[in-house]
Amino acid sequence: MGPLNTGSLPSSSLQRRDLVVGSAWAIPAVVAAVPAEPTTCSVDDRKYYSADLQIRSTTTTSTNGHTVGTFTLRICNNGTLPIPVGTQYTVVLSAEKSPNDPGGDKNIAVSSPTSTGATVTPSDPVTLNPDGPVTSRTYTITTTTPIAVGSCTEVTWSIDTVTGIGATKLRMTAKWVVFGGGACSFPANGNEQSVTGLWGKDAT
Repeated sequence: MGPLNTGSLPSSSLQRRDLVVGSAWAIPAVVAAVPAEPTTCSVDDRKYYSADLQIRSTTTTSTNGHTVGTFTLRICNNGTLPIPVGTQYTVVLSAEKSPNDPGGDKNIAVSSPTSTGATVTPSDPVTLNPDGPVTSRTYTITTTTPIAVGSCTEVTWSIDTVTGIGATKLRMTAKWVVFGGGACSFPANGNEQSVTGLWGKDAT
């Protein structure tokens, strides 16, 4: 058996790009900058692009006197490359009392989340109450398809409460935690943006 040919292989070059973080703000939506990057990348070949996190809601009074509606997180790509599969966000829905309102302890029924282009866990409905036994729930959103430039991915919860939007409040707090999957995956570095909004009021 002859000796193994160990001739040198051609080397590939990586071009380092500057990091740029952008943000855009729209009223009444809550907007925060989060990065976007190619679906294939390396640690040395990464660029941030502008994307928006937006919190939106609808409310109406039903025939039984309950206040019902929807609570939505929109992840919109305002950059120049798709946001890759595997990007993760956390969403916390929490029931709160209005200040100095001891009567703000009503149940808030939260449906199973519905989404486009993402998975959401946990996926079961829950009832929240500022006095417990369950005061909040944390969800993990993971993109399952790239978010194209100029497009949005939405996650929506249906809400039903026996009170209005004043005495017992429902708050959403969303945060980017992991960007991309596979070769592009990297955790938030502690400087990530988060957004928060109250159901029925959008921005706070």
